[in-house]
Amino acid sequence: MAHDIVERYNATPYGFQFTTRTRGEYDLDSHESARSPFYHLGGRIETLADVKTRNDLKERILVSNMECNGWDKIVVNDNSWRSTRPFGATDIILDWKPKICV
Repeated sequence: MAHDIVERYNATPYGFQFTTRTRGEYDLDSHESARSPFYHLGGRIETLADVKTRNDLKERILVSNMECNGWDKIVVNDNSWRSTRPFGATDIILDWKPKICV
């Protein structure tokens, strides 16, 4: 299904997550009551040490964000555009390859 989703500028999704919403008898609106792990469509895990070892000036904000927010791992996905996100303890990387358009 993800192969058929095309976002702006022909971007493909980098991942997905499911949520459950519930509403009590007297609630005016629903609220999130459960959340699944985040499923990454491919990607690679990098540690803070990996990013620091490259010593790339373009990644100095990434290093700062990782240190300040306590992120020991990130996942980098290059399905169409680069996506860099924190990799959570329950996150899952799926073995997925984007469709190649010729």
